[in-house]
Amino acid sequence: MGILQWIRGDGPAFPGTGERSELRSAAKSASGAIALDRAPVDLAGLLCTALRPLLSQAAARGITLLISPAADFPRTVRADALKLTWAASALVGSALRFVRAGTRLTPGGTIRVRIGWRAATREAVLEVADDAGGLPPEATTHLLSRDTTPGVVPSLALLLVEDIVHAHGGMLEVMSVHGGPDSGTTVRLIVPCPDAT
Repeated sequence: MGILQWIRGDGPAFPGTGERSELRSAAKSASGAIALDRAPVDLAGLLCTALRPLLSQAAARGITLLISPAADFPRTVRADALKLTWAASALVGSALRFVRAGTRLTPGGTIRVRIGWRAATREAVLEVADDAGGLPPEATTHLLSRDTTPGVVPSLALLLVEDIVHAHGGMLEVMSVHGGPDSGTTVRLIVPCPDAT
């Protein structure tokens, strides 16, 4: 299940984020009220640096982790680098926990991280995709729901990521394909960067 297994709460807490109960409390209090510390930053470079330690973790498990920054990504954007790198590290780290590990006879799964730039709309795009099997449509319906109706189980961790993106004026997209050769999950963070240089 990869990314979705962790963000639904089915896996262990991601290192550095505290216990899952603390994450739930943060999600409840932070919704719609994330405070940002914006500053000019080389976001693409910082994301690559932040994700670099995960390359060795992936290699140790026989997993292919590909990090691809766009050649035309701006040198600097105004953003909260700490929160965006946390979001990226959390998504990639969770995928590493659940993507298929490799063996001497069988290759492991693949995680692709794309750091892109939409010049026409001046938006940064961070995309994390895994091939861990995905979830059926009915299981993803409430991932971003803030409905408190009993039986509705949202992804509290993903809501935190969404809050960070929304605080930047952006949007978050989740796509999951269940079954078949193209199964897996993609989480896309789109962040407007009108002051990028």
